[in-house]
Amino acid sequence: MTIAPDGLRVLGLLDRLHGRYGPQVFGQVMQRLLAAAFARSGHKVTPNAVGVPDFTATKTTPPRGFGVEVKTTAEGTVVLSDRDLAGVMNCGHTPVVAFLDYPSDEPRWHFLDATSLRPGAFEPFRLKRKPKAILDFDANEYFRFLLVEHHATAMDGTAALEHALRTDASRVT
Repeated sequence: MTIAPDGLRVLGLLDRLHGRYGPQVFGQVMQRLLAAAFARSGHKVTPNAVGVPDFTATKTTPPRGFGVEVKTTAEGTVVLSDRDLAGVMNCGHTPVVAFLDYPSDEPRWHFLDATSLRPGAFEPFRLKRKPKAILDFDANEYFRFLLVEHHATAMDGTAALEHALRTDASRVT
């Protein structure tokens, strides 16, 4: 990989997506890009049709899996429900709550050990102090590259993004 895009560029791209779609669809786009980052790193990603966790990501070598619930802070807080936490805790994999610290001068994902969390609405600075989940790759770097690579497609809609990410995944595997 080359040098990852800087925080200012990432912030600009995220601002454009958020401005186009608003918080709900923006969150869905971020979820798809984060899942693609796991896939690009060699994980088998399985989206969850019922939504909790948002996706699982597994590898056979070394054997490891994550159940990931994805949140964004575009509205200023991260809201964790009983359902969010129960779903990620009971998925059979390492339970992770991933939140995108946006808007921020340096937008980035934080991966939290879900066993340390409780339901509620949290300001990002409080969540950043919680125990972290340890990933076996730099998800932020992968995410930044995917954001740049697929930004124009994401601006065309979630269906176009989904198609592009499926095509991208088939090239990687």
